[in-house]
Amino acid sequence: MVEIIRMSLLKDLRLVSVLGNHDMAVTREVFKAKMNIKEDYYKVELPRNWVLLCLDTTDMNPRYVEENSEAWKEGQAWLASKTEEFKKRNAKPWSGGIAGQQFEWLKNQVDLAEKGGKKVIVCSHNALAPGSAREGMVAWNADAISAYFESKSETVKICVAGHDHPGGYIQRGNVHYCTIEAMLEADCGTSYGYLEVYEHECILRGIGACKSRRMRTSKWGEFTGIANFGMLTGDVDVVSGNKSDDNAAEEKLADWINEQLQSSSTSSFTDDSDDLIIRR
Repeated sequence: MVEIIRMSLLKDLRLVSVLGNHDMAVTREVFKAKMNIKEDYYKVELPRNWVLLCLDTTDMNPRYVEENSEAWKEGQAWLASKTEEFKKRNAKPWSGGIAGQQFEWLKNQVDLAEKGGKKVIVCSHNALAPGSAREGMVAWNADAISAYFESKSETVKICVAGHDHPGGYIQRGNVHYCTIEAMLEADCGTSYGYLEVYEHECILRGIGACKSRRMRTSKWGEFTGIANFGMLTGDVDVVSGNKSDDNAAEEKLADWINEQLQSSSTSSFTDDSDDLIIRR
């Protein structure tokens, strides 16, 4: 990770970061300056009509935002409205949520993507839906966030998060919520993955403790020019490292078809940016 950060600062590699609770230990502004982050939350345009929205789930937590700011006041009011039992279970001090200003920005970006016929991937430190991480590890207002995403499931397809070290996954309302297993407690010493993005699906290829998954993003019965085979036809499949020869062969066949489509469709596409690395 240190090498990736070094390369990104030298502009050899593009690094996209989302703010998390541990980053606040050096203060928000110091961390942003060191990591060359211009805004707390922002949009990245991706090829083939995909958009990446990077959110700040430290927002709304009075510990992490400027005192007496709108986000601070909103966080205080939200906490005051909850019972002590609820806060003990769900409002952990190292978490946070999406305050009003950021939420309005998020809705505006999703609306713009919807009007432009684009699909959205969301990245955040805390998970954004109940059930996608352990109780108390999701964003404080995950119920409201996930309800909004699921009302826009034709546009919002995948939410990727970290924070909860064991990881997790849930599909709600045709939106995939995936929490990546953390390196910190990985028995094998590492945990990260690559997200391959296609018209009909996204494939998380995990390394180390990170679980691999195929997550369908197109409607059933809608022809996308891609053939699915065997294990690939489900909405989500955990891809094991112990596949049988038959399953491995059919996965290679589907991947070959995807590669042919990718190479043909990129012949008219130009992208001046370097590789994109997302830091959880």
